[in-house]
Amino acid sequence: MREALVRLVTVLVTALLMLGVVEIALRVSPSLIGVAILERFHPSLRTEIAGRLGLSTEADRYVLRSAERSDGGPDIFMHLPNRRYVTAVDEADMEAGGVVALETDSYGFCNPPGVVDRRPMQVLTIGGSIPNCAIVSAEDNFTNRLGEIAGVNSYNLAVPGVGPYEYLETMRKFGGKLDPQIVIMAISEGNDLRDIERFRRFKERQAKPRKSKEKLGGPFAVSYALAFFKGGIELAVKAFKSGGDPNFRYAADVKGVSTALNVRNGDTDELRLARRVAEGAVSVSIYEESTAAFAALARQMGFKPLVVMVPAAYTVYEPSIRYEDASLAPIMKRYSDAQRDWFAQNAERLGVAYFDATAYMQAAAKQRGLLYFPSNVHLTPEGHKALAEAVAPAVKALLAQ
Repeated sequence: MREALVRLVTVLVTALLMLGVVEIALRVSPSLIGVAILERFHPSLRTEIAGRLGLSTEADRYVLRSAERSDGGPDIFMHLPNRRYVTAVDEADMEAGGVVALETDSYGFCNPPGVVDRRPMQVLTIGGSIPNCAIVSAEDNFTNRLGEIAGVNSYNLAVPGVGPYEYLETMRKFGGKLDPQIVIMAISEGNDLRDIERFRRFKERQAKPRKSKEKLGGPFAVSYALAFFKGGIELAVKAFKSGGDPNFRYAADVKGVSTALNVRNGDTDELRLARRVAEGAVSVSIYEESTAAFAALARQMGFKPLVVMVPAAYTVYEPSIRYEDASLAPIMKRYSDAQRDWFAQNAERLGVAYFDATAYMQAAAKQRGLLYFPSNVHLTPEGHKALAEAVAPAVKALLAQ
């Protein structure tokens, strides 16, 4: 009995010592925690650590609350005006021209100085992170390049991390002050369908009574180590239930050189959605409501609506792409084709102009350097320029009507 008690005490003391060592290590170097686990911390502790790491928190964002939205969708987190935001950039992306700092203008969007005051404002872009300044400068951004190439005043009103319904809310909130002639809704074939699904799930949850789920508090709200172990266990359980993340890495020929893309194996939720589309479980026709709402907003605010399909990297490099999981090739092609075909068949009926940039981007990819960053797989400066070149003739034609 005494021997068992001694062993128990020894184990407990050892565990406490180990916990203490981990606590000290994480407090000294909170970057060891990792964003995926940090997201599972208690809100107060998460905010504290995010502040220490220089990560963005609700405190340095403008939040358009669900109650303020015309459609009752989820909160939209935007950048604050006249601020400098720093983003962690992978080494591979830095080598491809990525920048760590994002400077916002007086409205809180990524545009070169003085652009917001130019009039008349012929072209305005609404969209997500793909047409926005995702580790590129405001000068290299698609909308600014489009203005230079087409010879028009243009303004970027894109917000990262959201989808078409949020693009419309941003336009309602800020676009009227700019009075544009044309508004481009830049649709990302990679993740906008996913974001529409997220919006729909949010609305469904709002329609049902639900219990509030609070993050586990007590010592988990103050101890770095306990919160770290708890978050790690939760991630492990999630990975076990889902069978782990699928392999979504691929390579493509860039000027004759095989180049690895999606090196972090990101956007696996995008792949899962592509599989559901291929299986017929999700229809791309869920674009209908937001596209019709875009046309209605155009009539209300007096601008010409133009939907631009921005292809994902795996579509632009499709002729030479090599997935590590070869079975993904037909799934991703069908995902791309289904979306592009739907807009081609339905845009006119819904009252919007439509331009698919895929063919131009594919041609550019054969002759130029990287159009997409290898790690975060957003447009490089060269990719933004190519997209602007593709869209400029469509903008000029629409302005001439």
